[in-house]
Amino acid sequence: MSSILQEFDISWIQEYLPASLDIKQTILLGSVGLAVFSSYNFIWFYIRPIFSPMRSLKGPPGGSWLFGHLPQTRDVPAVGDWHRDQLRKHGHVFVYKGLLNQDRLCTTDPKALQHVLNNSFVYQKPHEARYSLSRLVGEGLLFVEGDVHKRQVSNMFILSTT
Repeated sequence: MSSILQEFDISWIQEYLPASLDIKQTILLGSVGLAVFSSYNFIWFYIRPIFSPMRSLKGPPGGSWLFGHLPQTRDVPAVGDWHRDQLRKHGHVFVYKGLLNQDRLCTTDPKALQHVLNNSFVYQKPHEARYSLSRLVGEGLLFVEGDVHKRQVSNMFILSTT
């Protein structure tokens, strides 16, 4: 351990550390932090999908680990052709892979859509979709969810009745 410390001049770190913490403890603490972070990501991306209830739903096979089925959705003549084709093959509800092998649910069932739209507290938009939507339309009525959305709708209703 001391040969590694001698090879790399990291003595400047000492001035930022508390006096009671030496460099070996710092490296150990950093290693433990990296192990915890790696374990969390391993569980989130590899173990969690194994127990997902969406595994029982039908969907297209394959898809890369990194990009999922996104390349197939882009390599079509018109927007939505891939999704329409999958709906014909698998019915009104199917699951496909998104970025980093995340499951994405696609449904055209009217009752399911009504349930999702009426229970926006339970079914919130993914972070990526919220970011893209906020850049596209701003942080207005289409963007917000939960209590803020309810307050904006009630304010809009009050303004329309006056």
